[in-house]
Amino acid sequence: MKFTWTVFVLILHGTVVLIGQATPAGDPQADAIQHLLEVGPDAAGTDKAQNAVDTLVAVGPKALPAILAIIPADDVVKANWLRVAFNRIVDAAVREKKILPINDLLLVVNHKKKPGRSRRLAREVVEKVTPGATAKVIDAGLDDPEFSADAVAAWMIKAASIEKTDPATAVQLYREAFDAARDFKQCLALAQRLKALDVVVDPLARLCVIRDWMVIGPFDDPDEKGYATVFPPEKMIDPNSTFVGKNGMVVWKRFTSETPDGRIDLLQAIGRNDSAVAYAYVVVNSPKDQEVELRGSGDDNLAVWVNGTKVIDHPTYRSHLRIDWHRAKVKLKAGENTILVKVCQCPAPKEKAAYVAVNPKARGFKTTQTPAQWQNQGKWYLEGLGSNRLSGKAVMKGVMIVSAIGGWLVYDTPKAMACTAESQHFKNAIKSLSEGDLPRAERDLFGEGNAWGSNCFYQELADKVDPKYGILFHEAFYAKLKEINQRCDSPFI
Repeated sequence: MKFTWTVFVLILHGTVVLIGQATPAGDPQADAIQHLLEVGPDAAGTDKAQNAVDTLVAVGPKALPAILAIIPADDVVKANWLRVAFNRIVDAAVREKKILPINDLLLVVNHKKKPGRSRRLAREVVEKVTPGATAKVIDAGLDDPEFSADAVAAWMIKAASIEKTDPATAVQLYREAFDAARDFKQCLALAQRLKALDVVVDPLARLCVIRDWMVIGPFDDPDEKGYATVFPPEKMIDPNSTFVGKNGMVVWKRFTSETPDGRIDLLQAIGRNDSAVAYAYVVVNSPKDQEVELRGSGDDNLAVWVNGTKVIDHPTYRSHLRIDWHRAKVKLKAGENTILVKVCQCPAPKEKAAYVAVNPKARGFKTTQTPAQWQNQGKWYLEGLGSNRLSGKAVMKGVMIVSAIGGWLVYDTPKAMACTAESQHFKNAIKSLSEGDLPRAERDLFGEGNAWGSNCFYQELADKVDPKYGILFHEAFYAKLKEINQRCDSPFI
Protein backbone atom coordinates (compact mmCIF):
# COMPACT_ATOMS: atom_id res chain seq x y z
CA MET A 1 0.00 0.00 0.00
CA LYS A 2 1.30 3.44 -0.84
CA PHE A 3 1.32 5.64 2.22
CA THR A 4 1.75 9.35 2.66
CA TRP A 5 1.74 11.11 5.95
CA THR A 6 1.17 14.79 6.38
CA VAL A 7 0.16 17.31 9.00
CA PHE A 8 -1.65 20.58 8.44
CA VAL A 9 -2.55 23.22 11.03
CA LEU A 10 -3.95 26.73 10.83
CA ILE A 11 -5.44 29.22 13.27
CA LEU A 12 -8.39 31.53 12.71
CA HIS A 13 -9.81 34.17 14.99
CA GLY A 14 -13.37 33.78 16.18
CA THR A 15 -15.64 32.95 19.06
CA VAL A 16 -19.03 31.26 19.45
CA VAL A 17 -21.64 32.70 21.79
CA LEU A 18 -24.64 30.60 22.76
CA ILE A 19 -27.82 32.20 24.02
CA GLY A 20 -30.58 30.07 25.52
CA GLN A 21 -34.27 30.79 26.00
CA ALA A 22 -36.16 29.31 28.94
CA THR A 23 -39.48 27.50 28.52
CA PRO A 24 -41.82 27.23 31.52
CA ALA A 25 -41.38 23.89 33.31
CA GLY A 26 -44.22 21.50 33.98
CA ASP A 27 -46.04 21.76 30.64
CA PRO A 28 -46.03 19.12 27.86
CA GLN A 29 -43.79 21.21 25.61
CA ALA A 30 -41.13 21.72 28.29
CA ASP A 31 -41.24 18.06 29.33
CA ALA A 32 -40.92 16.90 25.70
CA ILE A 33 -37.92 19.14 25.06
CA GLN A 34 -36.29 17.88 28.25
CA HIS A 35 -36.71 14.26 27.08
CA LEU A 36 -34.98 15.16 23.80
CA LEU A 37 -32.11 16.67 25.75
CA GLU A 38 -31.70 13.41 27.68
CA VAL A 39 -30.94 11.17 24.69
CA GLY A 40 -27.44 9.77 24.43
CA PRO A 41 -25.17 7.50 22.38
CA ASP A 42 -26.18 3.94 21.46
CA ALA A 43 -29.87 4.88 21.24
CA ALA A 44 -30.13 5.70 24.98
CA GLY A 45 -33.46 7.36 25.73
CA THR A 46 -34.85 7.00 22.22
CA ASP A 47 -38.23 5.59 23.30
CA LYS A 48 -39.01 8.66 25.39
CA ALA A 49 -37.53 10.87 22.70
CA GLN A 50 -39.81 9.48 20.00
CA ASN A 51 -42.84 10.12 22.19
CA ALA A 52 -41.48 13.59 22.88
CA VAL A 53 -41.28 14.32 19.15
CA ASP A 54 -44.92 13.25 18.76
CA THR A 55 -45.87 15.53 21.65
CA LEU A 56 -44.12 18.51 20.08
CA VAL A 57 -45.76 17.83 16.72
CA ALA A 58 -49.11 17.91 18.53
CA VAL A 59 -48.19 21.22 20.17
CA GLY A 60 -47.62 22.60 16.70
CA PRO A 61 -45.83 25.66 15.27
CA LYS A 62 -45.81 27.58 18.55
CA ALA A 63 -43.13 25.13 19.80
CA LEU A 64 -40.67 26.07 17.05
CA PRO A 65 -39.01 29.09 18.75
CA ALA A 66 -38.47 27.08 21.97
CA ILE A 67 -36.85 24.24 20.02
CA LEU A 68 -34.52 26.62 18.19
CA ALA A 69 -33.51 28.25 21.47
CA ILE A 70 -32.34 24.97 23.00
CA ILE A 71 -30.48 23.23 20.14
CA PRO A 72 -26.95 22.55 21.45
CA ALA A 73 -23.87 23.43 19.43
CA ASP A 74 -21.71 20.57 20.70
CA ASP A 75 -23.99 17.51 20.85
CA VAL A 76 -24.95 16.06 17.48
CA VAL A 77 -27.33 13.43 18.88
CA LYS A 78 -29.43 15.87 20.87
CA ALA A 79 -29.34 18.46 18.09
CA ASN A 80 -30.49 15.85 15.60
CA TRP A 81 -33.53 14.84 17.66
CA LEU A 82 -34.52 18.48 18.16
CA ARG A 83 -34.11 19.14 14.45
CA VAL A 84 -36.29 16.15 13.61
CA ALA A 85 -39.02 17.49 15.89
CA PHE A 86 -38.66 20.92 14.30
CA ASN A 87 -38.89 19.56 10.75
CA ARG A 88 -41.87 17.34 11.53
CA ILE A 89 -43.75 20.31 12.99
CA VAL A 90 -42.98 22.36 9.88
CA ASP A 91 -43.99 19.55 7.51
CA ALA A 92 -47.26 19.02 9.36
CA ALA A 93 -47.98 22.75 9.37
CA VAL A 94 -47.37 23.06 5.64
CA ARG A 95 -49.45 19.97 4.93
CA GLU A 96 -52.32 21.16 7.11
CA LYS A 97 -51.92 24.79 5.97
CA LYS A 98 -51.23 26.09 9.45
CA ILE A 99 -49.55 29.43 9.96
CA LEU A 100 -45.83 29.25 10.77
CA PRO A 101 -44.21 31.89 13.00
CA ILE A 102 -42.11 33.29 10.17
CA ASN A 103 -41.40 36.58 11.96
CA ASP A 104 -40.07 34.71 15.00
CA LEU A 105 -37.92 32.54 12.75
CA LEU A 106 -36.58 35.62 10.96
CA LEU A 107 -35.57 37.06 14.33
CA VAL A 108 -33.46 33.95 14.91
CA VAL A 109 -31.96 34.15 11.41
CA ASN A 110 -31.02 37.81 11.92
CA HIS A 111 -29.58 37.37 15.43
CA LYS A 112 -25.85 36.79 14.95
CA LYS A 113 -25.34 35.64 18.54
CA LYS A 114 -27.88 32.82 18.31
CA PRO A 115 -26.49 29.28 17.82
CA GLY A 116 -25.49 28.62 14.23
CA ARG A 117 -27.45 25.37 13.89
CA SER A 118 -30.62 27.15 14.98
CA ARG A 119 -30.11 30.07 12.63
CA ARG A 120 -29.49 27.81 9.64
CA LEU A 121 -32.49 25.64 10.42
CA ALA A 122 -34.71 28.70 10.78
CA ARG A 123 -33.45 30.08 7.47
CA GLU A 124 -34.20 26.83 5.64
CA VAL A 125 -37.84 27.02 6.78
CA VAL A 126 -38.23 30.71 6.01
CA GLU A 127 -36.85 30.18 2.51
CA LYS A 128 -39.11 27.19 2.02
CA VAL A 129 -42.22 29.20 2.85
CA THR A 130 -41.17 32.65 1.58
CA PRO A 131 -38.32 32.26 -0.95
CA GLY A 132 -35.89 35.16 -0.96
CA ALA A 133 -36.87 36.45 2.47
CA THR A 134 -33.35 36.00 3.85
CA ALA A 135 -31.47 37.24 0.79
CA LYS A 136 -30.49 40.47 2.56
CA VAL A 137 -29.03 38.51 5.46
CA ILE A 138 -26.79 36.56 3.09
CA ASP A 139 -25.90 39.56 0.93
CA ALA A 140 -24.73 41.48 4.02
CA GLY A 141 -23.33 38.45 5.78
CA LEU A 142 -19.61 38.49 5.01
CA ASP A 143 -18.88 38.91 8.72
CA ASP A 144 -21.71 36.65 9.88
CA PRO A 145 -20.49 33.83 12.19
CA GLU A 146 -22.87 31.30 10.58
CA PHE A 147 -23.61 32.55 7.06
CA SER A 148 -20.23 33.98 6.09
CA ALA A 149 -19.47 31.11 3.69
CA ASP A 150 -22.93 31.52 2.11
CA ALA A 151 -22.29 35.24 1.67
CA VAL A 152 -18.85 34.65 0.17
CA ALA A 153 -20.37 32.18 -2.30
CA ALA A 154 -23.04 34.73 -3.26
CA TRP A 155 -20.43 37.44 -3.81
CA MET A 156 -18.34 35.07 -5.92
CA ILE A 157 -21.35 34.42 -8.15
CA LYS A 158 -21.98 38.16 -8.54
CA ALA A 159 -18.33 38.82 -9.35
CA ALA A 160 -18.17 35.98 -11.87
CA SER A 161 -21.19 37.36 -13.71
CA ILE A 162 -19.43 40.68 -14.42
CA GLU A 163 -15.81 39.57 -14.89
CA LYS A 164 -15.87 40.29 -18.62
CA THR A 165 -18.12 43.38 -18.64
CA ASP A 166 -16.81 45.13 -15.51
CA PRO A 167 -13.54 43.54 -14.36
CA ALA A 168 -12.71 46.37 -11.92
CA THR A 169 -15.93 45.83 -9.95
CA ALA A 170 -15.43 42.07 -10.14
CA VAL A 171 -11.99 42.48 -8.57
CA GLN A 172 -13.48 44.61 -5.80
CA LEU A 173 -16.16 41.99 -5.05
CA TYR A 174 -13.66 39.13 -5.13
CA ARG A 175 -11.28 41.05 -2.88
CA GLU A 176 -13.94 41.88 -0.28
CA ALA A 177 -15.08 38.25 -0.30
CA PHE A 178 -11.46 37.09 0.06
CA ASP A 179 -10.84 39.38 3.03
CA ALA A 180 -13.91 37.92 4.76
CA ALA A 181 -13.51 34.26 3.80
CA ARG A 182 -12.73 31.71 6.50
CA ASP A 183 -13.31 28.57 4.43
CA PHE A 184 -10.11 27.07 3.05
CA LYS A 185 -11.46 26.04 -0.35
CA GLN A 186 -13.19 29.37 -0.85
CA CYS A 187 -9.95 31.24 -0.12
CA LEU A 188 -8.08 29.15 -2.67
CA ALA A 189 -10.81 29.62 -5.28
CA LEU A 190 -10.92 33.39 -4.71
CA ALA A 191 -7.14 33.61 -5.01
CA GLN A 192 -7.36 31.83 -8.37
CA ARG A 193 -10.06 34.17 -9.67
CA LEU A 194 -8.12 37.25 -8.55
CA LYS A 195 -4.95 35.92 -10.16
CA ALA A 196 -6.86 35.54 -13.44
CA LEU A 197 -7.63 39.26 -13.12
CA ASP A 198 -3.96 40.10 -12.40
CA VAL A 199 -4.37 40.52 -8.65
CA VAL A 200 -2.10 38.39 -6.46
CA VAL A 201 -3.15 37.46 -2.91
CA ASP A 202 -1.89 34.86 -0.45
CA PRO A 203 -4.71 32.58 0.79
CA LEU A 204 -2.46 30.81 3.28
CA ALA A 205 -1.45 34.09 4.91
CA ARG A 206 -5.09 35.14 4.97
CA LEU A 207 -5.97 32.01 6.96
CA CYS A 208 -2.88 32.18 9.19
CA VAL A 209 -1.62 28.82 7.93
CA ILE A 210 1.62 27.87 9.65
CA ARG A 211 4.23 26.84 7.09
CA ASP A 212 7.51 26.91 9.03
CA TRP A 213 8.00 24.09 11.55
CA MET A 214 10.64 22.20 13.45
CA VAL A 215 10.19 18.44 12.83
CA ILE A 216 11.66 15.30 14.35
CA GLY A 217 11.33 11.58 13.73
CA PRO A 218 10.80 8.82 13.01
CA PHE A 219 10.16 7.08 16.33
CA ASP A 220 9.11 3.43 16.33
CA ASP A 221 5.39 2.54 16.32
CA PRO A 222 5.11 -1.24 16.80
CA ASP A 223 1.60 -2.71 16.61
CA GLU A 224 0.03 0.75 16.35
CA LYS A 225 0.95 1.59 19.94
CA GLY A 226 2.89 4.71 19.05
CA TYR A 227 0.02 7.13 19.39
CA ALA A 228 -0.45 6.18 23.04
CA THR A 229 3.30 6.09 23.72
CA VAL A 230 4.84 9.21 25.25
CA PHE A 231 8.05 9.91 23.31
CA PRO A 232 10.67 12.47 24.44
CA PRO A 233 9.24 15.47 22.48
CA GLU A 234 6.08 15.23 24.58
CA LYS A 235 8.15 15.58 27.76
CA MET A 236 10.55 18.34 26.71
CA ILE A 237 11.14 20.60 23.75
CA ASP A 238 14.79 21.42 23.18
CA PRO A 239 15.84 22.19 19.59
CA ASN A 240 19.37 21.01 20.40
CA SER A 241 18.35 17.61 21.81
CA THR A 242 18.98 14.27 20.11
CA PHE A 243 16.96 11.11 20.78
CA VAL A 244 16.99 7.43 19.87
CA GLY A 245 14.61 6.99 16.95
CA LYS A 246 13.33 4.13 14.83
CA ASN A 247 16.43 3.96 12.62
CA GLY A 248 19.04 5.61 14.83
CA MET A 249 19.49 9.01 16.43
CA VAL A 250 17.04 11.76 15.44
CA VAL A 251 17.32 15.53 15.76
CA TRP A 252 15.04 18.52 15.34
CA LYS A 253 15.31 20.18 11.95
CA ARG A 254 13.53 23.02 10.24
CA PHE A 255 11.06 22.34 7.44
CA THR A 256 9.10 24.88 5.39
CA SER A 257 6.09 23.86 3.34
CA GLU A 258 6.11 24.90 -0.30
CA THR A 259 2.80 23.24 -1.20
CA PRO A 260 -0.20 25.32 -2.35
CA ASP A 261 -2.27 24.24 0.65
CA GLY A 262 0.51 24.56 3.22
CA ARG A 263 0.63 20.93 4.29
CA ILE A 264 3.79 19.58 5.91
CA ASP A 265 4.86 16.57 3.85
CA LEU A 266 6.74 14.32 6.27
CA LEU A 267 7.92 12.15 3.39
CA GLN A 268 10.09 15.10 2.41
CA ALA A 269 10.81 16.21 5.94
CA ILE A 270 12.02 12.90 7.44
CA GLY A 271 11.63 10.27 4.73
CA ARG A 272 9.38 7.29 4.01
CA ASN A 273 8.67 5.13 7.06
CA ASP A 274 5.94 2.67 8.02
CA SER A 275 4.99 2.02 11.66
CA ALA A 276 6.48 5.34 12.69
CA VAL A 277 5.77 8.49 14.71
CA ALA A 278 6.84 12.07 13.98
CA TYR A 279 6.43 15.42 15.69
CA ALA A 280 6.24 19.03 14.49
CA TYR A 281 6.76 22.05 16.73
CA VAL A 282 6.33 25.80 16.32
CA VAL A 283 6.16 28.95 18.43
CA VAL A 284 3.54 31.51 17.42
CA ASN A 285 3.24 35.06 18.69
CA SER A 286 -0.09 36.57 19.65
CA PRO A 287 -0.44 40.36 20.00
CA LYS A 288 -2.87 39.89 22.90
CA ASP A 289 -4.74 37.37 25.02
CA GLN A 290 -7.41 35.94 22.72
CA GLU A 291 -9.52 32.93 21.85
CA VAL A 292 -8.92 31.49 18.39
CA GLU A 293 -10.00 28.46 16.40
CA LEU A 294 -7.26 25.97 15.62
CA ARG A 295 -7.83 23.71 12.65
CA GLY A 296 -5.77 20.69 11.77
CA SER A 297 -5.62 17.54 9.70
CA GLY A 298 -3.34 14.55 9.72
CA ASP A 299 -2.63 11.31 7.90
CA ASP A 300 -2.89 8.93 9.77
CA ASN A 301 -3.93 10.28 13.18
CA LEU A 302 -3.41 13.61 14.93
CA ALA A 303 -2.69 15.01 18.38
CA VAL A 304 -2.12 18.72 19.04
CA TRP A 305 -0.95 20.47 22.20
CA VAL A 306 -1.15 24.26 22.67
CA ASN A 307 0.99 25.57 25.51
CA GLY A 308 1.21 22.02 26.86
CA THR A 309 -2.54 21.33 26.83
CA LYS A 310 -3.88 18.71 24.42
CA VAL A 311 -6.61 20.35 22.33
CA ILE A 312 -6.98 17.78 19.49
CA ASP A 313 -6.94 14.05 20.16
CA HIS A 314 -7.67 11.85 17.12
CA PRO A 315 -6.12 8.41 17.72
CA THR A 316 -7.62 6.54 14.74
CA TYR A 317 -5.09 4.94 12.39
CA ARG A 318 -5.62 4.90 8.60
CA SER A 319 -7.41 8.22 8.60
CA HIS A 320 -6.89 10.23 5.46
CA LEU A 321 -6.10 13.93 5.19
CA ARG A 322 -9.16 16.19 5.13
CA ILE A 323 -8.18 19.82 5.47
CA ASP A 324 -9.75 21.61 8.45
CA TRP A 325 -11.34 18.36 9.64
CA HIS A 326 -10.32 18.77 13.30
CA ARG A 327 -11.15 22.03 15.08
CA ALA A 328 -10.69 23.31 18.60
CA LYS A 329 -11.25 26.58 20.43
CA VAL A 330 -8.02 27.54 22.17
CA LYS A 331 -6.85 30.49 24.23
CA LEU A 332 -3.62 32.19 23.24
CA LYS A 333 -1.76 34.41 25.64
CA ALA A 334 -0.08 37.63 24.66
CA GLY A 335 3.41 36.83 23.42
CA GLU A 336 4.82 33.39 22.64
CA ASN A 337 2.64 30.25 22.44
CA THR A 338 3.84 26.73 21.65
CA ILE A 339 2.15 24.22 19.35
CA LEU A 340 3.26 20.58 19.28
CA VAL A 341 1.79 18.15 16.73
CA LYS A 342 2.06 14.35 16.72
CA VAL A 343 1.21 12.14 13.74
CA CYS A 344 1.68 8.41 13.20
CA GLN A 345 2.09 6.27 10.09
CA CYS A 346 0.38 2.88 10.15
CA PRO A 347 2.15 -0.36 9.15
CA ALA A 348 1.94 -1.71 5.61
CA PRO A 349 -0.68 -4.46 5.14
CA LYS A 350 0.50 -8.05 5.44
CA GLU A 351 -2.14 -9.79 3.31
CA LYS A 352 -2.18 -9.16 -0.44
CA ALA A 353 -4.21 -10.98 -3.06
CA ALA A 354 -4.35 -9.15 -6.37
CA TYR A 355 -7.18 -9.28 -8.87
CA VAL A 356 -8.85 -7.19 -11.57
CA ALA A 357 -12.63 -7.10 -11.55
CA VAL A 358 -15.35 -6.59 -14.19
CA ASN A 359 -13.22 -4.77 -16.73
CA PRO A 360 -9.91 -6.62 -17.36
CA LYS A 361 -8.27 -3.28 -18.22
CA ALA A 362 -9.47 -1.61 -15.04
CA ARG A 363 -7.11 -0.90 -12.19
CA GLY A 364 -7.33 -3.80 -9.76
CA PHE A 365 -7.52 -3.80 -6.00
CA LYS A 366 -5.54 -6.03 -3.69
CA THR A 367 -7.71 -7.44 -0.96
CA THR A 368 -8.41 -10.54 1.04
CA GLN A 369 -11.86 -10.84 -0.56
CA THR A 370 -12.63 -12.09 -4.06
CA PRO A 371 -14.42 -9.95 -6.66
CA ALA A 372 -17.52 -12.11 -6.29
CA GLN A 373 -17.61 -11.51 -2.55
CA TRP A 374 -17.36 -7.76 -3.00
CA GLN A 375 -20.01 -7.78 -5.72
CA ASN A 376 -22.40 -9.92 -3.71
CA GLN A 377 -21.94 -7.64 -0.73
CA GLY A 378 -22.67 -4.52 -2.77
CA LYS A 379 -25.16 -5.85 -5.33
CA TRP A 380 -28.42 -5.26 -3.49
CA TYR A 381 -27.37 -1.74 -2.54
CA LEU A 382 -26.74 -0.95 -6.20
CA GLU A 383 -30.17 -2.27 -7.14
CA GLY A 384 -31.77 0.76 -5.54
CA LEU A 385 -29.82 3.19 -7.69
CA GLY A 386 -31.81 2.78 -10.91
CA SER A 387 -30.40 2.50 -14.41
CA ASN A 388 -27.48 4.88 -13.86
CA ARG A 389 -25.09 2.05 -12.95
CA LEU A 390 -21.38 2.36 -12.38
CA SER A 391 -19.37 0.92 -15.24
CA GLY A 392 -15.88 0.45 -16.61
CA LYS A 393 -13.00 0.96 -14.25
CA ALA A 394 -15.27 2.72 -11.74
CA VAL A 395 -17.20 -0.48 -11.07
CA MET A 396 -14.85 -2.04 -8.57
CA LYS A 397 -14.42 1.18 -6.66
CA GLY A 398 -18.16 1.65 -6.76
CA VAL A 399 -19.00 -1.80 -5.46
CA MET A 400 -16.47 -1.53 -2.68
CA ILE A 401 -17.57 1.91 -1.53
CA VAL A 402 -21.25 1.10 -1.89
CA SER A 403 -20.76 -1.88 0.38
CA ALA A 404 -19.00 0.47 2.81
CA ILE A 405 -21.92 2.89 2.78
CA GLY A 406 -24.43 0.07 2.92
CA GLY A 407 -22.71 -1.65 5.81
CA TRP A 408 -24.81 0.24 8.32
CA LEU A 409 -27.91 -1.62 7.12
CA VAL A 410 -27.15 -4.43 9.51
CA TYR A 411 -29.72 -2.34 11.36
CA ASP A 412 -31.92 -2.56 8.29
CA THR A 413 -35.61 -1.78 8.13
CA PRO A 414 -37.70 -1.60 4.96
CA LYS A 415 -38.18 2.10 5.61
CA ALA A 416 -34.43 2.74 5.89
CA MET A 417 -33.71 0.74 2.74
CA ALA A 418 -36.43 2.62 0.84
CA CYS A 419 -34.98 5.94 2.00
CA THR A 420 -31.56 4.86 0.79
CA ALA A 421 -32.87 3.80 -2.63
CA GLU A 422 -34.84 7.05 -3.11
CA SER A 423 -32.22 9.51 -1.83
CA GLN A 424 -30.64 11.81 -4.41
CA HIS A 425 -27.95 12.66 -1.87
CA PHE A 426 -27.05 8.97 -1.66
CA LYS A 427 -26.88 8.69 -5.46
CA ASN A 428 -24.69 11.80 -5.63
CA ALA A 429 -22.40 10.32 -2.99
CA ILE A 430 -22.01 7.11 -4.97
CA LYS A 431 -21.09 9.07 -8.08
CA SER A 432 -18.55 11.14 -6.15
CA LEU A 433 -17.02 8.07 -4.55
CA SER A 434 -16.77 6.24 -7.86
CA GLU A 435 -14.82 9.26 -9.15
CA GLY A 436 -12.53 9.16 -6.13
CA ASP A 437 -13.86 12.39 -4.58
CA LEU A 438 -14.40 11.41 -0.94
CA PRO A 439 -14.76 14.99 0.42
CA ARG A 440 -17.60 15.74 -2.01
CA ALA A 441 -19.26 12.43 -1.11
CA GLU A 442 -18.99 13.25 2.59
CA ARG A 443 -20.80 16.54 1.98
CA ASP A 444 -23.66 14.65 0.31
CA LEU A 445 -23.75 12.11 3.14
CA PHE A 446 -23.23 14.26 6.23
CA GLY A 447 -23.26 17.95 5.30
CA GLU A 448 -20.30 20.26 5.79
CA GLY A 449 -18.83 22.71 8.30
CA ASN A 450 -21.43 24.60 10.31
CA ALA A 451 -24.15 22.93 8.24
CA TRP A 452 -23.08 19.43 9.31
CA GLY A 453 -26.15 17.22 9.44
CA SER A 454 -28.24 19.48 7.19
CA ASN A 455 -29.29 19.04 3.56
CA CYS A 456 -27.73 15.60 3.22
CA PHE A 457 -28.44 11.86 3.36
CA TYR A 458 -27.90 11.88 7.13
CA GLN A 459 -30.77 14.36 7.49
CA GLU A 460 -33.04 12.26 5.27
CA LEU A 461 -32.44 9.17 7.41
CA ALA A 462 -33.18 11.11 10.56
CA ASP A 463 -36.31 12.80 9.20
CA LYS A 464 -37.84 9.93 7.24
CA VAL A 465 -36.82 6.96 9.38
CA ASP A 466 -35.44 7.66 12.86
CA PRO A 467 -32.74 9.98 14.25
CA LYS A 468 -30.78 7.02 15.60
CA TYR A 469 -30.26 5.71 12.05
CA GLY A 470 -28.34 8.85 11.14
CA ILE A 471 -25.98 8.29 14.07
CA LEU A 472 -25.59 4.57 13.41
CA PHE A 473 -24.95 5.21 9.72
CA HIS A 474 -22.25 7.78 10.48
CA GLU A 475 -20.46 5.41 12.86
CA ALA A 476 -20.77 2.35 10.59
CA PHE A 477 -19.66 4.26 7.50
CA TYR A 478 -16.29 5.25 8.94
CA ALA A 479 -15.81 1.86 10.59
CA LYS A 480 -16.32 0.22 7.19
CA LEU A 481 -14.00 2.65 5.47
CA LYS A 482 -11.29 1.84 7.98
CA GLU A 483 -11.82 -1.90 7.46
CA ILE A 484 -11.60 -1.64 3.66
CA ASN A 485 -8.57 0.62 3.81
CA GLN A 486 -6.82 -1.95 5.98
CA ARG A 487 -7.50 -4.70 3.45
CA CYS A 488 -6.74 -2.87 0.19
CA ASP A 489 -3.29 -2.41 -1.26
CA SER A 490 -4.62 0.40 -3.47
CA PRO A 491 -6.97 2.30 -1.18
CA PHE A 492 -9.59 4.53 -2.72
CA ILE A 493 -9.04 7.26 -0.12
